[in-house]
Formats: sequence, C-alpha cells, structure tokens
Amino acid sequence: MALINVPKLQSLRKEPILIYQKEGKNMLNRMAESFYWIGRYMERVDFTTRLIDVNYHSHHVLLDKENNQEYLKKRLLAAFSDHRFANQLIEIHNHELLDFLSFEHTYDNSILSCLGKARQNVRIVRGQLPEKIWDSINSFYHWLKAQGGQEGNNQLPYRFFEKIHQKVSLFNGITDSTMLRENEWNFIQAGKFIERAANSLRILQLFCDLLKEERESYHPFISIIESADGLEAFRKHYSNQIKQEEIFEFLVHNKAFPKSVFFSLTNLEMYLKIVENDIYIVRYTKLNRLLTGIKAELSAGFDLKEQTNRDLQTWLNEIHGMVNQIGMEIENCFFYEEGAEFSESSPQKKVAAV
Repeated sequence: MALINVPKLQSLRKEPILIYQKEGKNMLNRMAESFYWIGRYMERVDFTTRLIDVNYHSHHVLLDKENNQEYLKKRLLAAFSDHRFANQLIEIHNHELLDFLSFEHTYDNSILSCLGKARQNVRIVRGQLPEKIWDSINSFYHWLKAQGGQEGNNQLPYRFFEKIHQKVSLFNGITDSTMLRENEWNFIQAGKFIERAANSLRILQLFCDLLKEERESYHPFISIIESADGLEAFRKHYSNQIKQEEIFEFLVHNKAFPKSVFFSLTNLEMYLKIVENDIYIVRYTKLNRLLTGIKAELSAGFDLKEQTNRDLQTWLNEIHGMVNQIGMEIENCFFYEEGAEFSESSPQKKVAAV
C-alpha cells in the first residue's frame, strides 16, 4: 500500500480527525481520543468537586450535630471508595481526607489528578485548539496545585470549591465560544455527556444507601439534587415537594435537565452520529445497538413504589454497567485499529499530572 501524506497539525482543522487508511491512522485516532478525554475529565473535575462540597457542607444539617466528623468521613468514603487506599483513609482526620480527595496525585479521581490528565490531553492536541483554551486550563492547573501547599492552607472549603466551579465554568465557556463545531468539538461533547450519565447514576447509587438509613429525613434528598447541581431546576418542576420518586424521575428520565441520564445519553448519541455520518465506520453498528438498548431500558421505567431499595440498586448497577460498556465500545469504535481492544492503560487516561 502506498504511503499517505498526513496533513500537518496546523491544517487539520479543515480535515476530519479520523482518516481510515492504515498509514497515519494511529496518530489521528490518538488525537481524537484526547479530545474525548478532555470532555470526560473536565466533567469529572466538576462532579468530584461538587460531591465533596455537598457532603462536607451538609453533614451538620443531616444529623443536627455541629461536630459529627465521623459521619462526614463515612459519607465521603462511601462516595469515593477505593480499595487501594481503604486502610489509609479510615485512620486519617477529615481535613486530611479533604486534602487527599483534592490533591493526592496517586489517587486517579482526585480533583488535581483529573485536572492534570485533562491538561495533558489539551497539551497533546494544543495545535488544534484556540490558544485561550490552553491558557485557561494551564492557569487553572497551576492555581490548584498551589492550593495544596502553604498558600491554600488557610482557605475556607466553601471558597475553595466555589473557585474550582468557577474555573471549570470559565474553561467550558471559552471552549464553547471559541471552538469550531467540527469533530474536535463533537468528541469533547461526547466525552462530557457520557461522563454526566455515569455521574448521575453514581449519585443515585449513593442515594440508595442513604435511603436505607434515613428514610424519614428531608435533607439527604436535598443533598442528592445539589450533587447534580439541579436544586433550582428541580424546584421549577416540582416546587418544594421533594420525594424519592420525583428525584429518581428527575435524575434519570427528565428530558430537559442537562445532567439527567436520559438527556446525557440522547446528546451522546447525537454527537457520535455526527462523527459517524462524517466518516463511515462499520463498527458503529454495535455502538448504536448499545445506545438504543439503554435508552429503551430507561424508557421502560422502574416502579419505585413496587420495588425494594435492593431492586433499585440492582437496576442502577445494570444501567451503570451498560454505560461503561458504551464507553468501552466508543474506544473500540473510534480510537483503535480494527481487531484491537479497549485498554484501561490508554495514555490519554493514565497520563500523570505534570
């Protein structure tokens, strides 16, 4: 087969990211994968920050005790369980736990780790992005890294987490206002929406455990909706009538709330089809079947009144497993040679923060 001249990085804006000739394909697929993981990791930074923030600031109200530190630790460990660190985390004080979840570079889902991986992926495709995007994430990363040292020790948690939310919003705003709506953009959006679907399911899985202990309490319901940044939107739909069934309907099935599972999967499907229509991919058939299947499962619904919490947890685990399978198939469909398999060791996902 004759060699193919791969366009220079500067000219790739007017060319499809994916070129399905064998020569040059790997490089271009790695770039597409980087865009996808930029979307996932920036969404994960926002979600992790919110989940820590909501748990930290709600534990006083939940138990009506000013200093119930053990309960705070229990909630945080339930939300961010990692068997590799279980023994280490159970012995440390709560302020050390917050530092670990925020800054620990060996913990893959710490805020700093996720931001560092997003930044590294932006670095990989920097030549295809507006310079303001790199400036935004680079300054964000160095600011956050400095907070783990002496400079951030006296900052109140609320102000610290709020600052992270603002910087994520700034990054998203710059991305939305400066990027061309081409395949680079489509992959970032696909990464963002599959991450949102997984995160909303994760909130509900944690929610099931809380229900077993606090069936009569109003405040856990508030904290669950706040974890999805949806309290005001929820009240617009349901006023102040906060019930288990309404929360489930809102986070799973709502077609207007941008972080519901259904909304996220619908947008994921839309952006992937734009890419698929732009560049014909035979392997998209399996991915399309998975997306159709999970949306049909969601449309079938789940009757909370007739099922136990254990049944709900089982159902959520199955849906979450389907989302993870879709994520693996996206990798196989768009980013790997035919016959190659998805690998958790992908450099775009495992690259260390630098």
